[in-house]
Amino acid sequence: MARVRWTAGAREEFSAIVAQLKRDAPKLASEVLRQVLRVTRLLGQFPELGQTAKWADDLGAREAFIIKRYRLVYRTFLEEVVNSALVPVGFQIHL
Repeated sequence: MARVRWTAGAREEFSAIVAQLKRDAPKLASEVLRQVLRVTRLLGQFPELGQTAKWADDLGAREAFIIKRYRLVYRTFLEEVVNSALVPVGFQIHL
């Protein structure tokens, strides 16, 4: 089982997204939180679960989609999965 680690930036993005959703759409906030935690647990068991991020293929980034609106961007290193970002689908990021 791989260890899953969130970067500081990814934790901040996640917190900001959930806080905004709690104000605007509390039910969606709960669902996003639940799905992100579920996918994070699954990545510990199956690090290759997501698809290759075509926009960052040369960086080895992968992405797992969270309820069609968000994607969790991560990279795998030996026995560790590093979550780099949680961003809305279509939002450009730079690793």
